[in-house]
Formats: sequence, C-alpha cells, structure tokens
Amino acid sequence: MSLTEKQKKWIITHFKHTKNDEIMQKFGITHYAIHCFAREHGLKKTKQFQRKCQLAAAEAGRLANKKNNWPPKGYVIPKSKDFCFKPGVTLEQRLGKKKNQQRIKNLSITRKKLIAAEKRRVLFGLEQKTKLKVVPAAKEKINCRYNLRRRGYIVARGAREILYNENTNRSAIIERNAIEKHRFILKES
Repeated sequence: MSLTEKQKKWIITHFKHTKNDEIMQKFGITHYAIHCFAREHGLKKTKQFQRKCQLAAAEAGRLANKKNNWPPKGYVIPKSKDFCFKPGVTLEQRLGKKKNQQRIKNLSITRKKLIAAEKRRVLFGLEQKTKLKVVPAAKEKINCRYNLRRRGYIVARGAREILYNENTNRSAIIERNAIEKHRFILKES
C-alpha cells in the first residue's frame, strides 16, 4: 500500500464516517488495502454511520421495489409454507425430544444469568435494564421478615406486605430497611 503520511492521516480522521467506496476512489486503493489499514490502526465505523447506511440501503430497496411494482399482488415467498409454524404442532414435535430439552436447558441458563445480572445492578445501586422484580440478597430478606415477626409485625409467608397494630414494637430503622432494601409495603392493620 503506497499511501503518503498526509493520506494516512486523512483516512484515520475520516474513516469512521466515510464509505469505503469513497476512500477507494479518492486514493485509488483496493478494499483489501482499506481493511488492512483499518485493522492495523484499529479503525471502526461509528454506530450512527452504520445505522445511516443501513437506512439508506433499505430506503433505496423500497424505492426500487415500488418502481418495479414488486412484490406483485398475491406473491408468496417460495417454500414459506413448508417452514412456517403449523397449528397444533408443538416445539417438541418440530424439534425432537432431545433438541427441545436442550432448548429448555439453554433458556433456563440464560434466565439465571439475566436474574444474576439484575441482582448485581440492584445491589450496586445501578438502574435495572428489565422489569424483573429482584432482591439482591434473599437471605437478608428472610432475616428481615424474621426480625419483623419478632417485633410483632404481621408478615405472611412470601408476602410483600407488612402489617402493624398497637401491640407491635415498631422500629423506624427496621421499617426503612424493609421498605428500601427489600421493597416491602408497610400498612396499618
């Protein structure tokens, strides 16, 4: 690749938001040369630029199809009926018993990872990325319920509601921890 220092500097500066075809025309180099240069210098296109190019290509395809009147009315993708979901056919029938069990196992692993990640976010005070209701430390929640019951609060097993009455030995600190850390709801009975 025979590029001058000035040309190299231009490519490094403009690579992230310029199409490769434009760079090829400007400097008379090949695709291979551009990719090698980009790899050597760790250059990448920005996500905004990639999205802009994708939208432009989709729009150009839509306009070309509209101009050529494609797809014609009543067009069906070839062999689409063979590979689409059929009513009454379960995933186990479609995939087979072994593949379906593997699919279920992979789903459970993925869900456990997602829940663990959400627990870490809640534990460190970061914003949650899903609407899952997670508790960062389940044992702490169990201990909190136990301490509340010892003080006379009414807490049903597995419930999020804490009830108190005149016989309850109330504690502002325990109530605050229960509400903030473990998302309990405090009500008077």
